[in-house]
Amino acid sequence: IGTSERVYFQARVDREGKNEDVLSLKDGSVTVKRNVEAPGGGSWWGIFRGAEGILAQFRSVGEFKCRPIAIAANPDPSDE
Repeated sequence: IGTSERVYFQARVDREGKNEDVLSLKDGSVTVKRNVEAPGGGSWWGIFRGAEGILAQFRSVGEFKCRPIAIAANPDPSDE
């Protein structure tokens, strides 16, 4: 992945818990944003000079699933 590419993770977020005060990440998708270079310095592309990143191509490249990690009985870092 070069500097002209960015990876975005869009996840579904659910509220859980007794009072719905816990946010949990669920499944989602992965998208790559690739900046589009102006073709050959065409005349009308001049309006976008200095605004890199506006012209971009977005591609959905996959999906992912999240699962909770096990929480230790005593998550106090001083115990280590």
